[in-house]
Amino acid sequence: MDWARIVAVAKKMGWDGEYVLALTTTRPYAVEVLNEALSLDDEQCPANGGWYPSPTGWLVEAEGEMLPQLQPWVVRWAAALTAAGVDGTITGPSLAPRQSWAKHIEMLMPYTGYLRYLPDDTADAWRLPWPADSHAGIVDHLVDWSCAAGGSPMVYLGPGANVWAGPEAIKAIMNVAQASGRVSSSSCYDRPTQRIRCVATNLPGTAMFFEQRVGAEWAEQVQVLRAGLLGAPRERLAHAAVGLSDDLNDARQHWYLRHPQVWGELVLKPYGLQILTAAHVEAAHDLSGWQVTRLDEGHFLVEDRDLGAWYAATMPFPGAFDEHLMARAVADFGAMIVTLEQAGLPGAGSDVRKSWP
Repeated sequence: MDWARIVAVAKKMGWDGEYVLALTTTRPYAVEVLNEALSLDDEQCPANGGWYPSPTGWLVEAEGEMLPQLQPWVVRWAAALTAAGVDGTITGPSLAPRQSWAKHIEMLMPYTGYLRYLPDDTADAWRLPWPADSHAGIVDHLVDWSCAAGGSPMVYLGPGANVWAGPEAIKAIMNVAQASGRVSSSSCYDRPTQRIRCVATNLPGTAMFFEQRVGAEWAEQVQVLRAGLLGAPRERLAHAAVGLSDDLNDARQHWYLRHPQVWGELVLKPYGLQILTAAHVEAAHDLSGWQVTRLDEGHFLVEDRDLGAWYAATMPFPGAFDEHLMARAVADFGAMIVTLEQAGLPGAGSDVRKSWP
């Protein structure tokens, strides 16, 4: 057991009570043998699930204990592994270094896919930001999307702490992070194709995903994100769209996020491509100029018939959508658009920060 390394990584992760441990072995072992040493049937066991494979060995998430209280458990696990004939070391995971070859790719400003889900308790989305019964499916979709095109995936553990990990380990770590009210994210780097895919879930109830790739045309970007939207779980999905990386900087945003009960009826703005609920569509003024496709009983894919008017003009550095295009779309969407008055802002010059508690 390398306790010093475990402590060093825990400090970089930046929180107490949630830890990621690594197991490096000299040869392959069956996961059942490794999990047996965790005593997962013990209700006091801090391990969240079993070991997950990673490029450098195995990873396990441990939660619910401060670091000093975790140490006896790690000692116990190490002894059990040794008794089972496992030759290896429990340690802190190897942190992924900054990918210097990708610096110019990370500077690209791509379009972003957004997914917003209704929380279980719509009275306070900040305390319970995700529908507990479907969050795992959302994370699974995001991670599968990010890894689908190939590459090496890593998961965010804390400031300056990213770890190379396999998809299943990433899903486990992101689910635990989000259930604890923390931002969870992961990225997949593919050097041969000069591509990065990033996904994240954050507060409240919002997931985002995007692809950065050298030489990508706007139509390719939109098609990739469109597939991400259409493949996402739709249970409790209130709204989804392909937008810009800074679309969440809106004066009405604070009110909107504090009132999740309206997410399935109102949106902040139109996009060239989005998924809307039946209530959204019913509130629209005139969608005859849009391509509307029913996805299920409660959701519709709504696309402008000229996606290039939205997305081609702002490549390769997306900026604000054309104001005339946006004005026409706002008029078409009608009563589903949140107004300044609804958000308690008498005018565009209002300082939304005054409404923070």
